[in-house]
Amino acid sequence: MKLRKNQTGDTIVEVLMAIVVVSVVLGAAYLSANQSLTSTRQSQERGEALQVAKEQVERLKSTATGPPPATITSAFCIDSNSAYQTNTGMGLNSMTNLSLDNLSGYNAACIAQPRYHIGIEYFSAPDNYYKVHVRWDRVNGGGNDEVTVNYKVD
Repeated sequence: MKLRKNQTGDTIVEVLMAIVVVSVVLGAAYLSANQSLTSTRQSQERGEALQVAKEQVERLKSTATGPPPATITSAFCIDSNSAYQTNTGMGLNSMTNLSLDNLSGYNAACIAQPRYHIGIEYFSAPDNYYKVHVRWDRVNGGGNDEVTVNYKVD
């Protein structure tokens, strides 16, 4: 095969450089899409957890006019029948730190949509308020997350 001086074409180096540029662009697009998907999922989880917390506050509004019944000595939730359900091993106003909570010890009635764990604390005078915690294990890993809502009793 004879080479001619006017013969044109891409060298192997030019082809490799084009492949590198395309790879970098595609990698950046993948990372951006993955980050967007993760953010969307986290936002969806928080929205669902906030809805669970709002439902608990509505149940508190219809049942709680002051402190919880004397039989409630630990964190609790209110089930769909407006009954108080206690969570074992948790003080009434001492929910475990989120990073230490392995999401065990929750009453089955205090687990909503099989992943959201509910614990309500009561803080007495002078404040008289309930603190609703909704905790869950993130779908994409990375530990637990939490939404809290306060409800003041007048």
